[in-house]
Amino acid sequence: INYAQALRRRPLTIDLLAWECTDRNALTIAFETVREQRSEETFAIMLAAGYRPTMELRAFIALVTSGMHYLLIRSRNIKVFAGAAVQSDAFWEDELPRLIRSLVGALAPEQSGLH
Repeated sequence: INYAQALRRRPLTIDLLAWECTDRNALTIAFETVREQRSEETFAIMLAAGYRPTMELRAFIALVTSGMHYLLIRSRNIKVFAGAAVQSDAFWEDELPRLIRSLVGALAPEQSGLH
C-alpha cells in the first residue's frame, strides 16, 4: 500500500516502469536488478521477523505489485479501468488498500499480522 502511494508521487518512476515493459537495454536491466535486490531484501526482513516468504506469498506480491504498476501506467492516459477510477485519490488511498488488506487476510490470516 505504501509502495503504491510512493509511486504515485514519483511520475518519473512510473515512466521508467512503462519503459521497462517496452525496451530491454542496459538501463532497464539495471532498474530490474535493483528492484529484484530490494525484493530479496524485503523477503529477508520478513524471514527475520518470523514470516515465511513462501512461493504463494511471492506470487501474491508479484500479482499485486504488477497490477499496481499496470494501473499506474494506464492511469496516465485513462480515467477508468474495469470500473475502477484509477486517476482518483479514493481508489489509491481507500479502495485499493482495503482490497489488499482483504487479500492478505485471506492468504494467511494467522500469519499476516496485517489486520
